[in-house]
Amino acid sequence: MKDSKHDSSSSFDSGKGDLLDLLKIGVNDLKSSENFKEFLKVQSIFKTYSFSNTVLIFKQMPTATNVAGFNAWKRLGRQVIKGEKAIRILAPIVERKKCDLVDSSMNKSIKGFRSVSVFDISQTEGKDLPQVIAKLEGDDILNLVDDLTIVAAKIGFKVVSYRFNNDVNGDCDFHSRTIRLEETNGGIQKIKTLSHELAHALNHENASDRATAELEAEAIAFVFCSYFGIDTSMYSFGYIASWSNALDNFEMSLKASGRTIQKTANYLIDEIICKTVAA
Repeated sequence: MKDSKHDSSSSFDSGKGDLLDLLKIGVNDLKSSENFKEFLKVQSIFKTYSFSNTVLIFKQMPTATNVAGFNAWKRLGRQVIKGEKAIRILAPIVERKKCDLVDSSMNKSIKGFRSVSVFDISQTEGKDLPQVIAKLEGDDILNLVDDLTIVAAKIGFKVVSYRFNNDVNGDCDFHSRTIRLEETNGGIQKIKTLSHELAHALNHENASDRATAELEAEAIAFVFCSYFGIDTSMYSFGYIASWSNALDNFEMSLKASGRTIQKTANYLIDEIICKTVAA
C-alpha cells in the first residue's frame, strides 16, 4: 500500500505542470472570447458591496449570488417576480457642495445612509444572462463522491445534500464543519464541487484573499478530476476566468499557488487510491 501511494504521487507530480499549463491556456483563451466580454459587461452591473452590506445580504438571504436593484434587473431584461421580498441594504446619502468661488469643483461628503431594496437573481425571471460556466453532466461511475465524503469525515467535515434553489452548486461552512452539495446535480458535477469544497476545507479557513482561494480550489478540483479521467474544463475554465479579474496577475497567481494546488490534489488522490488498494 505504501509503494502504491508513492508511485501514484510520483506519476501525478510529473504531469501536474502540464495540467496547470492546460488550465492557464484554457482560461486565457476564454478571456479573449466575445462571450466572456459580454459576460463582463453584465457582471459590471452587479456592484461590489461594502462589508456591512454583504453581512446584511447574507443575513437576509444566505444563498444570494448576483444582487442588483429593481431597475438594474430591468436593464438586463429580467423582472423581479411578483411577491418577492426585497433585500434591504444601506446606500449613502451624498451631499455635494462647491469648494469655493474660485474653484468650481464639487466637494462630496456623506451626510447619512438610507435603506434601499435589492433582489437576488433567484428572485427574478426573464432573459438568461450570458454564461461562461457550463454545468457538468454524467454519472459518478467510480463512486468518487462516496470516497471524498470519507475523506471529508477524516478531516472533520460532514457532507450533506441541500437544495439551494439557485445556481450555487455547493459551499463549505467552517463554523458547522459542513460541506453542502446541490442535491439535484449529477454525479460528475458533485465530484467536481466536492473536491473544490474540500480544497477550501483543507486550505482556506483563515483566507483573506477570496479570488486566490477560489483559483486554488478550482485548480485543485480540475487536477483531481483530470487524474480520474474527468474533464471539467467546460466548468473550471469559466469559473477561474470569472475570478481572474480580481487578481493582479492571473498567471503569476497560478504559479504562486502551484505548491498548494499540487500538495492538496496529491492528498485527495492518494486518499482515494490508498482506499482502493486497501480494499
